[in-house]
Amino acid sequence: MTAARARPTDCPTGKRRYRDRIGAKYALAVLKESASWRRQETRAYHCRACNGWHLTSKP
Repeated sequence: MTAARARPTDCPTGKRRYRDRIGAKYALAVLKESASWRRQETRAYHCRACNGWHLTSKP
């Protein structure tokens, strides 16, 4: 699914950018299913800087 692909350089914050909420949610689901999931991302949020979506561990 191409919607979940992150583009690390498309945001001035340097964070991984997802094109839409669906892609970010899909990436979050894939991360949670991964055995090597070390980070604790819990939700997706909209970024005003790049008009994309990011994942965060903050509630």
